[in-house]
Amino acid sequence: MSDYVLVTGGAGYIGSHSVLALMEAGYNPIVLDNFQIHPKNPLPALGKYTVTPLSLSRVMSVTRRW
Repeated sequence: MSDYVLVTGGAGYIGSHSVLALMEAGYNPIVLDNFQIHPKNPLPALGKYTVTPLSLSRVMSVTRRW
């Protein structure tokens, strides 16, 4: 399966566990988080990931497709 899923707040406790469950189910999660509450990123423990800082206007232009 190569479906992408957007997870908002994916760096928090619940979000990071949701990301893990989605990865185990074969999905490709895209995490959107401002890291305000959780400045330490827990996602490295989940395996392969890429961090790309984006401005809010860029995020809105990308997500407008959905």
